Amino acid sequence: MNGDEPTRPLPLKTKFQIGGTQAPVNYKFQESCFHIDDTPPHKIAAKREVQASLKSKILSADPPGWDQSTTESCVLRTNCYKRTFVHGEMNHGNMYQYNYRAEKLPVKYPTLLTKPTKFNQGILEVQQLAIEPGDTFGDERMQRGILKRTEELPNHPDLRDAVPWNASVVQSKQDLRKTVCRRPRIAMAEPSPPENLVKYDSPIFTGEHSEGGKKVKPAPGTKVDPVSRIEDVLNAMLPPQTWKEETGHWMRYTSAEPSTRFDVIKLQEQMDAKLIKRQARESGICHVREDIYAQCFDELIREVTINSPERGLLLLRIRDEIRMTTDAYKTLYDSSITFGVRKQLQAEQGMGSIEDKIALLAEEKREYENKVLELTNKLEVIEKRGSERRALQEKRYKEEIEFLKYQGQHLDAFLKSAGGAGK
Repeated sequence: MNGDEPTRPLPLKTKFQIGGTQAPVNYKFQESCFHIDDTPPHKIAAKREVQASLKSKILSADPPGWDQSTTESCVLRTNCYKRTFVHGEMNHGNMYQYNYRAEKLPVKYPTLLTKPTKFNQGILEVQQLAIEPGDTFGDERMQRGILKRTEELPNHPDLRDAVPWNASVVQSKQDLRKTVCRRPRIAMAEPSPPENLVKYDSPIFTGEHSEGGKKVKPAPGTKVDPVSRIEDVLNAMLPPQTWKEETGHWMRYTSAEPSTRFDVIKLQEQMDAKLIKRQARESGICHVREDIYAQCFDELIREVTINSPERGLLLLRIRDEIRMTTDAYKTLYDSSITFGVRKQLQAEQGMGSIEDKIALLAEEKREYENKVLELTNKLEVIEKRGSERRALQEKRYKEEIEFLKYQGQHLDAFLKSAGGAGK
């Protein structure tokens, strides 16, 4: 780093992103927050200019009196006037240090694109035509490809406070008469079958009850048309779809129409659009994603079976094996949960006796600890008394030895003096 202006890289790198634990709470998700060390060089130079001007004004100005304000003579008109004063009010601890928490950066990416996968090439082509996300409503967002999987569609303003209409409660006799007269027109209306990625034929009305709708089998001696044979195989592999409406029960068989390359691409786009519309999870256990993938696999089985029934049967076996494996895992999971709950109940049943035994053993341990402490104190007292008694005996023996030595010396001196006098 030089003396006047530091050398810094031009591109700024974010220290933390909005939505993290260190970022401000009131920021939008498009905005980024930069660290204080990532200040651009021209901003550092402007800040030093402000500091130098402040120092010069403080040194050159006369000290204000007791009735004068200290801020009237320090009005700055430099490049950092707003940064110094407007944001300085938000940071009273250090007024001339820029408050990075108070700055809101411009939006970098106004149009957010979803993460590309191998199933949404067509969605991305439509999505790039969108100018601003959020300017359409309902199905148009789905068609334009700007609806995210985690986004929830808002309620329509007209239906926000509406009360659901119950015909059995609200309708009068006149309304019921009109409804009865309108039933023939309802019967003539086209049915609305449930959505499915598998391609079906036109719906067939089976009546007000769920009986009927079975195809007539040919006689044993007649020749079987290859098309009808493929239809029979498809109906055996993929059963017809049935549903109920106000007009009665409907049914539709699986289509035997061959598919083209365009149909496969369209299937990819429809599958990805369904994943986005139903907000399927990208990872983990998700029943929505499992259902959509199962529909797509059934459609692939239908397309392959039309060209080669043998390959279709192999794919059908693969599908059944996958479902059997999944069901086995589910059964194993349920049995493991039952086993764990049973073991937990058994453990909870024996917890009372175990806790009583633990309390009894803890009490015995406490008694033994007290006994050990008592015996330790007795041992210390006995050792102390023994050491004191030993010290007294050693002292008495020492005094006796010194007395006997002293007496022996006197006797020797007396004998010497008595022997010298006899001579």
